[in-house]
Amino acid sequence: MIDKIKKEFKTSEKGITMVSLVVMIIILIILALITIGTITGRLGIIDISTEVAGTYGTEQNRSRLEAVVEDTILSYDIVGDKLTTEKLAEEIEKEDWIKKAEVRVDEEGNPNDILVETEDGDNFQVEYDEETGEKHIHEVGKSDGESFPEVEAEYERESTSIKAKAYDKDTGIEKIEIIYGGEVVGTQEGDTAEFKVSKSGTYTVKATANSGKVAYTTVRVSMKLRAPTIRITSQGEIQNGWYGGDGIPVEVTISTEDKTVTEVHYMLRGVIQQDDTSVPGQEARITIEEAGRTIITGYTKDRAGNESEYVTQDVKYDNIKPRIDKIEAEGEKGNNGWFISDVIVSAEKAEDVNSGVAGYYYFVEFVKTGV
Repeated sequence: MIDKIKKEFKTSEKGITMVSLVVMIIILIILALITIGTITGRLGIIDISTEVAGTYGTEQNRSRLEAVVEDTILSYDIVGDKLTTEKLAEEIEKEDWIKKAEVRVDEEGNPNDILVETEDGDNFQVEYDEETGEKHIHEVGKSDGESFPEVEAEYERESTSIKAKAYDKDTGIEKIEIIYGGEVVGTQEGDTAEFKVSKSGTYTVKATANSGKVAYTTVRVSMKLRAPTIRITSQGEIQNGWYGGDGIPVEVTISTEDKTVTEVHYMLRGVIQQDDTSVPGQEARITIEEAGRTIITGYTKDRAGNESEYVTQDVKYDNIKPRIDKIEAEGEKGNNGWFISDVIVSAEKAEDVNSGVAGYYYFVEFVKTGV
């Protein structure tokens, strides 16, 4: 019986050993496949197919470039230094897989973008805003000896349009497109274009050369108008925040320098009640000569009906003199209403309904009388 149990145990032990061996072989195969896939995907060593490897390599280079740009921006933020476009290009060019990083300038000589070429021949355009730290990276084509296009664009408030112009010295420009919300919303042939826009947000302008290479630029559009300015333009004096002590009315001007504005609006609340009033142009004038506080609210509109932010000014005007209801004199009286002792003079119930009583003042006038 014991021999039988030993024999069955040895058989089971052999089975367990075989199962363990199979499991180990499967695990090794899976690890090998994962390793090969990782090497293939990340380093592009194994060439599965020319098309797939080339496409994946470009995307990989783009990801690596994005990492370099983000790390550089972060490192400068940490130490508190300002990262310029030139410094960013220098940091990018330090990478051993980068062939060159060229800063391109606009017509005025200001940095426009960075054209980056990798050792693999992939080219990317890096847009970097020095003030906000915002960045955009675009794939623009392969190196083949021909030039890469450039494009500039800006938003013009007066015409509510984005104007763009592009240039390519070797093959010329085929078309210019405008992209909003990830979709192409306008296309024009040639090297110049003007696109009407009606929404605030970020627009991307894309120029395509006849060679097929592309260039991008980002334009931020805000339909919101800036608030106008409210100024006191009268020559009257002000005391303790109040005008009117000299009787001169308060002249108020609401104005803006924005040439797209077609209407100035204002409302008055307080001692003067006036609902929303519109004045054509870029300026409105108001005269205040009624005593009390008047709160002025102003804003502007452009020809498209867009409203600006609101601005408020509290104007205090008081041209009414304060009043004293009663003056009393106390002392010992003699004959004919004359005091024969020291006299205490007091004023009671002095009031001013607008600016309030600032203080009490007096003067003594001596009048010569007969003996």
